[in-house]
Amino acid sequence: MRPLVPGLLILWILGTCGCRREERFRTIEGRVYARLDTVRGPLDPVVGAKISNNWDQTITTTDSNGRFTIRVTRVAADEFVVLRVDWGVKSACQRLAGTSRDLYAVEIFLDGGRFGNQRCESS
Repeated sequence: MRPLVPGLLILWILGTCGCRREERFRTIEGRVYARLDTVRGPLDPVVGAKISNNWDQTITTTDSNGRFTIRVTRVAADEFVVLRVDWGVKSACQRLAGTSRDLYAVEIFLDGGRFGNQRCESS
């Protein structure tokens, strides 16, 4: 019976050390544009727009090129995070399914996007 305890202890140590710990946060990077031209692509990067999310209410702002980086608490694959952009009287939202990847790169357009409008749904 006595050799059983050290053996179980060794198995427990190997099992806990060998597992990779899941990160609690994911990084979302992106750019905010005023509009999307079907010929020329994204136009007019938005400077100073406020970006927030509905999951953990983290907030950031866009830089001089319309870029932003925001850390979001990890979300399960079957749940959604909504990024909301507010700039003056305009707003836009981007819905992301889960945050299982290490890095997201998104483009948000105040006048709509590549796949239709990006209007925010009322809460």
